[in-house]
Amino acid sequence: MTHLDQLADKLREERVRRVVEPLLSGGDGRPFTDRDLEYVRDLGLVAQEPPVRIANPLYAEVVPASSASMGWDEAAPTCSSSGRMPAGSRRTPRAGS
Repeated sequence: MTHLDQLADKLREERVRRVVEPLLSGGDGRPFTDRDLEYVRDLGLVAQEPPVRIANPLYAEVVPASSASMGWDEAAPTCSSSGRMPAGSRRTPRAGS
């Protein structure tokens, strides 16, 4: 199993999705618990220090594409270097989701 396979596996976990999906959608809400955030930080998916954002440029490229391939939504825009989606970006749920 490659590192990217492991990443895709982790993105399927609900507590990971609760943290990562708002980052990708540009949402300002916080639908996750402190324990969820701690877990995702321990995995290295989001930065250790505030604000909550994708941890590194590689993940900023791979996570949106991986989430889209798992049916999170249709579009797979790329996060900016800050690890956040560009302002005004919204990801649309797939039909039947």
